[in-house]
Amino acid sequence: MFRRRSSSQNYYSNRGNERRSRRALSGKLNAIKNFAIKMSVVFLFGGMLYAILFTPVLAVKNVIIEGNKAISGGEIKEIIISLAERKIFKIFNNNLLLINPSDMESAIIDRFGNIDTVRVEKKFPQTIKVAIKEKPADISWCNKIIIEKITNEKNVSGDEVPASEIPQCYLSDEDGMIYEKIGDNIARDSIKVFRDEPIEIGLKISDENLKNFIRKIFYDFSGKTGLSLDYLYILPPASRELHLATQDDLKIYFDLNRGADEQISDLSAFIKNELKENDNKSIDYDYIDLRIIDRIIVKPKNKIKN
Repeated sequence: MFRRRSSSQNYYSNRGNERRSRRALSGKLNAIKNFAIKMSVVFLFGGMLYAILFTPVLAVKNVIIEGNKAISGGEIKEIIISLAERKIFKIFNNNLLLINPSDMESAIIDRFGNIDTVRVEKKFPQTIKVAIKEKPADISWCNKIIIEKITNEKNVSGDEVPASEIPQCYLSDEDGMIYEKIGDNIARDSIKVFRDEPIEIGLKISDENLKNFIRKIFYDFSGKTGLSLDYLYILPPASRELHLATQDDLKIYFDLNRGADEQISDLSAFIKNELKENDNKSIDYDYIDLRIIDRIIVKPKNKIKN
């Protein structure tokens, strides 16, 4: 048997249903609102991220290079720009935010063997700074003899040397191995050492004794003799000779089997004596030969008689 609800019961029942319906609707509206807010944040963040990643404001346009002497700044810039323009995930490129300085440092060190240290820094908004410290480049090995060959054989001055005859020079490491080709781009603190034999990367070109001999002449010759060194020339190894040319076109022949200090001292004493006897005039010889112990052989320049 069913009990009939009173009108008051029906009223309160309907009110409860309405409240539940309103709460359900309110919950749905709040869920939709929260979802809309979250999506707005996602789209806003995505839009900002897209704008940052693709904005030209952060594109690399300036490369500042410091500390390079023998190394070409243009080649370093090419490496930097190439890596900056490399795409990431096949989408993003040339954005300062996405650039990894370590990758650039490794690429530069791999390319140039005469770098001691390198540091790459990002300078917002559009600049990369590269600070380089080169290894000492006191010896540059070159494979053509400009003065002795071209000037004498072709009768042209150094300023008129054809481009095809420009010497190709290289740098060697502490083990005497050639590791870098530098063309004719010789640093100011370096000396050209010419040789007729081929030079190529990976070739062992000298031992420690030869390098020390060359360095001793390079650093001590001008100060002890008063002459200006121009270049050195190594004859084939079997000869054990090193020829030196001054800027006044005087040739000096050294013996690699004897110490450089001894021969420079003998040369210095000889030059001082010659200058004293000639009222401090220039040394007027074609060559000075130091290869014979306890003897110095000279050849006076040929003078044209009037």
